[in-house]
Amino acid sequence: MAKKLKVLVIRFSAIGDILLTFHVLKAIRNTHPEADIHVLTKAENASIFEGIDVPIVVHPLNQSLYKTARQLQKEHFTHVIDLHNNLRTRFLQFAMLRWEWSRFKKWNIRKWLLTQFKLNTLPQMHVVDRYLEACTKLQLDLSHSSNILKPSSHSVEEFGLQKQSYVAWVLGAKFATKQLPVEKIKEILSLLNVPVVFLGGNSEHAMAMELLHAFPQATNLVGKTSLWQSADVLRDAKVTVSNDTGLMHLASFYAAPIVTIWGNTTRDFGMYPYQKSNVFYAEVADLSCRPCSKIGHQACPKGHFDCMLRQDAVKITTQITALYHQEIAEFPE
Repeated sequence: MAKKLKVLVIRFSAIGDILLTFHVLKAIRNTHPEADIHVLTKAENASIFEGIDVPIVVHPLNQSLYKTARQLQKEHFTHVIDLHNNLRTRFLQFAMLRWEWSRFKKWNIRKWLLTQFKLNTLPQMHVVDRYLEACTKLQLDLSHSSNILKPSSHSVEEFGLQKQSYVAWVLGAKFATKQLPVEKIKEILSLLNVPVVFLGGNSEHAMAMELLHAFPQATNLVGKTSLWQSADVLRDAKVTVSNDTGLMHLASFYAAPIVTIWGNTTRDFGMYPYQKSNVFYAEVADLSCRPCSKIGHQACPKGHFDCMLRQDAVKITTQITALYHQEIAEFPE
């Protein structure tokens, strides 16, 4: 009798990276419906997995890696899929006394070559597809990847919104060089004539207040929604506008088109909205200094911040308006 599969998937952070693991977890469930699926992540990220429509067991990362390893060793996993792949996970493998360990290839040297010398040797693949490469031993069936998120019982009417009647605008990003400056947002909003709802965390409060002062007709939900309440807002939006950040990946689970605004990062890193055709990419493509980092900086290393300040406000506004009114059927690359 074949041994029942018991799979551990490791991904510590961040929100966007964790959301992208949902595709892997769903594929494991579809292919091996009787498998026990476990996840190891940071304690503060455990609640993110509450949104996936797959039964899983979440193990919070202990402050002591050795204690975490000893606890995991008792589970006797048949497969370990390491989607984080750093020194900590290599120590876990050593402490768990495991020989078999499947790792996601991070290609850090290739990323360094791209940011430092603009030499692109990265595989032209989305990160999710590279995640799935780490699961080859599970022979995953990828043909049924719909219904990844749990259905929500909440309505956006709780926030005074009507379905399909607004643009959801994600203000924040972890790093400043991935965030469209407030002056540029004002320029776009001054040209835009559709209802807008601001989303973000507490760190975007000051930005939201400044925007709301200039555009009091907007709806501000910054700091007022949990991750999964934000998901409800994104689900029922007519269009989502987002920087390259976690909520962009959350929006990609839903049908609404997305306008993504790219600063110091590029799609070459493989972190664009997964399997969505209705995405518009706003970027300043002719900059020799871009990309300058695989994640971001708190200030432009060159001091000019052209990757955001030279964004074409008219073009972005025109695209948002067209998508809102469903005036175009094909979306530009």
